[in-house]
Amino acid sequence: MSEHLLSFKDMEPLIKEKLTDGGSVEIKVIGTSMSPFYVDKLTYVSISKPQFPLRPFQVILFKRGEVAVLHRIVKVKEQAYLVMGDAQNQMETVKQDQIVGVVTSHRYLDKVTEETNRWYLFKVWWWHQHRFFRKLLLRGWHFFWKLKNKSSSK
Repeated sequence: MSEHLLSFKDMEPLIKEKLTDGGSVEIKVIGTSMSPFYVDKLTYVSISKPQFPLRPFQVILFKRGEVAVLHRIVKVKEQAYLVMGDAQNQMETVKQDQIVGVVTSHRYLDKVTEETNRWYLFKVWWWHQHRFFRKLLLRGWHFFWKLKNKSSSK
């Protein structure tokens, strides 16, 4: 399958059309804000039309100005959601009309994980309970990631 990089401005109408028709789209994750659960340029997410109200720990695709962002819902408010990247410590508020879609599954290498998987949700919950230690935990994760990739490339 060939890959084409398009700006979100170019992709948004296509994504919305596909989601409105009940379909889903798969996009490549670019960036590190969702580490360690989504790996930059190696994880693909399947996105579907959101069914409101959304729940904590769901990952949403939303518009921040002209860019698309994938972040996890941390808290549900009356007219908005507090979201944060898994590798971040600062929350931001997202209004319902900014939300384009919700992640239903992600694929890393050849393994597909449903976002409703209990073991996955436990790991997400644990990660968010320890968010004040994220910098330290991420350093360890990156260290072992590099070690694993170094040994598998031999």
